[in-house]
Amino acid sequence: YELRAVGRGIQSARTAGIPVEKTLVLSMAISGALAGLGGAGAVLGTHYRFIQGFSPGYGYDGIAVAVLGGSHPLGVLASSFLFGVLRAGGMTMDRTTPVPIDFIVVIQALVILFVATPKLISLVRQKGGVPRG
Repeated sequence: YELRAVGRGIQSARTAGIPVEKTLVLSMAISGALAGLGGAGAVLGTHYRFIQGFSPGYGYDGIAVAVLGGSHPLGVLASSFLFGVLRAGGMTMDRTTPVPIDFIVVIQALVILFVATPKLISLVRQKGGVPRG
């Protein structure tokens, strides 16, 4: 109940007497433990040992897709399609041209930066940090 209440609205949860900070830390610990169990299962179940560089970076892509999609199911679907096309095109570009695949990572970072910047600026303006010109 408390996790859902804090997720729906922090101010409402505080008003109801729910310890928001404790609940946020608990939710991060639970999600980290589940991610660790999933990673351990993937590593130990496939290779039976840890191999450096085993992860293709799905976690980082997942965070970027969620941010770009605005945590809305249709937005996440569209942004995951965009990232999939970039990843597949990047591998083809890496094989057929002298451009390295790291170029795609830069493009993904720029997309996230350009999407997140307006929200960040409006948040800073609401807090009174940047005067309107």
